[in-house]
Amino acid sequence: MKTILIIEDDQHIRELLTYNLQRENFEVATAENGKKGLDFIYHIRPDLIILDLMIPEINGVEICQKIKSDPLVKKTPLIILSAKGQESDIIYGLGMGADDYITKPFSTKELIARVYARLRNKEQQTQTKVKRKLENKELSPVSVNYDNYQINIYGKPLSLTVTEFKLFSALTETPEKVLTRDILLSILNNNESTFVIDRNIDVHILSIRKKLGENRNFIQTVRGIGYKYQVGNIS
Repeated sequence: MKTILIIEDDQHIRELLTYNLQRENFEVATAENGKKGLDFIYHIRPDLIILDLMIPEINGVEICQKIKSDPLVKKTPLIILSAKGQESDIIYGLGMGADDYITKPFSTKELIARVYARLRNKEQQTQTKVKRKLENKELSPVSVNYDNYQINIYGKPLSLTVTEFKLFSALTETPEKVLTRDILLSILNNNESTFVIDRNIDVHILSIRKKLGENRNFIQTVRGIGYKYQVGNIS
């Protein structure tokens, strides 16, 4: 069952959307302010987010920017629901990375139709990615199996701890892109059973490199910033 997160300070709209989405057999979580909404994004990892821009504590613009700059959650479909309906507002919202923009007052039926459309689009993208990975399997040095927390290097299994797996897989998801220590920390610390402090990131990376052996240069240090995965495609 798909989970929809509604971040909206208007109680009537939250209740209206909750009722109608639950009728469509969605799980629904709601937050009345930006701080709670941001916490929920990382805690429940929703399949789609409906976000009002004008909300207290942390506004919708900041939330959108945080989501779209974090590799852990940036692929979550995001629909902005806002009373700001000028063309410039819509262009700005979509320019921030939102997948859709709906103005208030709105049609509940139309909103639900757009929810389904965004979820279908995400599923199609996932299927395309999986197909591409399978096609590139012979050429890729690293393969990641998220079901059993297993990483293979040129077909040979790499023995990693859960924390090391999360770090290395996060780096391989964004080849050649630098992930800061803050981003890597957020990836690890969103798991309730894991808490990592800043200096431990370097310790974990050092351990991964030792296990990589002659392939240790797959992980490159960007001095004073973080790390990146250097070698091409992932299968």
